[in-house]
Amino acid sequence: MLGAAVLMVSALVGPWAAVAEEAVEPASLTIQGSTTFHARLLQPFKGDIEAASGVKLSVIANKSIWGLMALLEGRTDLAMISASLAGEIEALKRIAPSLQVERLQEFEVSRTRVAFAVHPGNPVRRLPIETVKAILTGRIVNWSEVGGADLPIRVVATQDGGGTVVAVRSQLLGGAPIGAADAIRLESAKHVVKAVQQEPGAFGIAQMGLAQQGGVPELATDLVVEQPLSIVTLGAPSEAASRLIEAARAVTAGDTM
Repeated sequence: MLGAAVLMVSALVGPWAAVAEEAVEPASLTIQGSTTFHARLLQPFKGDIEAASGVKLSVIANKSIWGLMALLEGRTDLAMISASLAGEIEALKRIAPSLQVERLQEFEVSRTRVAFAVHPGNPVRRLPIETVKAILTGRIVNWSEVGGADLPIRVVATQDGGGTVVAVRSQLLGGAPIGAADAIRLESAKHVVKAVQQEPGAFGIAQMGLAQQGGVPELATDLVVEQPLSIVTLGAPSEAASRLIEAARAVTAGDTM
């Protein structure tokens, strides 16, 4: 009888013990998207965010728009973006109009800013924001028009969908595309800085951190173009995603742009 009772208790406790063991396992989420978000928040703070949230993160850094596409297609749990969700959705609809974007929800974690970078040999160090707009729209085409050398201006930026370009277009150009002729459009944000280092006439739209790391001068302007750094979920965030968002906000609260 005693043996039968032990077997019965074991049968009842066994499943609950398995559940308890599963409950203490840390949650695991995949996040994909913005290289700016990754460089500013996850590279320096990933371990702290994981420890504070109890969530293990797998990270794929490519571009804001690719993170959103992966989220909508079920290939990632979360997306990370470095521009407004509205601006990214506008860019996304141009290349994938059939995607259902209505369930996307944006949770801002921090902010950084865009750097307008120039070649180290360029003497121009300050421009009014209206002059910046004129360069981006192709109305000013030579550095001699703004106090520099007689040299064509070459706008250097990532392709549309990257957070820096989306932020600049939405905040400076009313959503209009960059209209400068002979602009150099690259897929990788790192390549933008490398191109500015090599192109004497470059006007780069760059991630602030990458511009600083690359040692390229930054133009001072009378208006700062900020990039919101946000985590995006498909529908309401899960409990683990909510913990991650709050931990990211708390851990990075003292970080400066």
